[in-house]
Amino acid sequence: MNVGLLGADLEPDYKAKRYRFTHIVKSSSWNKDYRSPLRAPHIKLAEGDYLLAIDGREITTDENYFKYLENKADAEIEITVASSPRMEKGRTYRIKTLYSERGLRYYEWVEGNYEKVRKETNGRVGYIHLADMDQEGIEQFEQGFRAERYRDGLIIDVRNNGGGFVSWFIIDKLERKLKYMTVTREFKPMRYPHAVHAGPIVVLCDAGTGSDGEVFTQHFKDLHLGTIIGTPTWGGLIGIINMIPLTDGGMVTQSNVGFANLEGRWIVENRGAQPDIYVENDPADVLEGKDDQLDRAIEVITEELKKSPPPKLVPPPFPKK
Repeated sequence: MNVGLLGADLEPDYKAKRYRFTHIVKSSSWNKDYRSPLRAPHIKLAEGDYLLAIDGREITTDENYFKYLENKADAEIEITVASSPRMEKGRTYRIKTLYSERGLRYYEWVEGNYEKVRKETNGRVGYIHLADMDQEGIEQFEQGFRAERYRDGLIIDVRNNGGGFVSWFIIDKLERKLKYMTVTREFKPMRYPHAVHAGPIVVLCDAGTGSDGEVFTQHFKDLHLGTIIGTPTWGGLIGIINMIPLTDGGMVTQSNVGFANLEGRWIVENRGAQPDIYVENDPADVLEGKDDQLDRAIEVITEELKKSPPPKLVPPPFPKK
């Protein structure tokens, strides 16, 4: 059995005997993986409105509204909504439900962090979250780095990073140093190398940062590229290169790839990559929307910008010939 999801939080309004939309999850207008069924242009729905019916069946708080979404995941349904609990005021829309809200809520979380960083630093600091070190992660980095590298500072968040194999591609770009500028008449000078971030960088990690996300964190630390804030990563770095399929659809794996440094010591496994500044998020605070780790990252990078702001590009006068 599956359950169709709406991409929203609803709470019972027992006085009105209806369910009310208390939160409609933020949606992406350009990425279909992060698109909310309730944020389509033709749907007029606001937080505080009521859910009156699903597929023509009126809903009250006498029963759970999920009952009418059973076996309707990723399916087209009709919902009737209104700003008042009266059925005659209802507006009916046809939508396609979600099988999972994970991607949508992840998108909202990232966008919320991005907006918080921009607002609290007056736009001076950029923010990038990397979900893994695989295809999604490298896409997120390339999109984010192209947009954010010209800001004075940069926060790279690898909390709950699922690992992969592309961390060194990312490190390659982060360790580039601003060396020259290219100057064209009537244009502002440009950095060289062009794909370089010239200001301080802070990395956020936690116990959910795993595998190649841990390599990234340790590599970043060993190269002294910036400050790491959070909790130790989960310490599960040994990888797998052979997988044996079973007839029942299962899989047998054998851990066989570890990491050691050039001094002959094993790294990360069973201890995790260690942050420079230890900050733990309290679960109760997280449920209330607080993020002490991100708050500390903003505080630290703001102080670093006061001490060592990125150099200003001031070109020499053009020669007279």
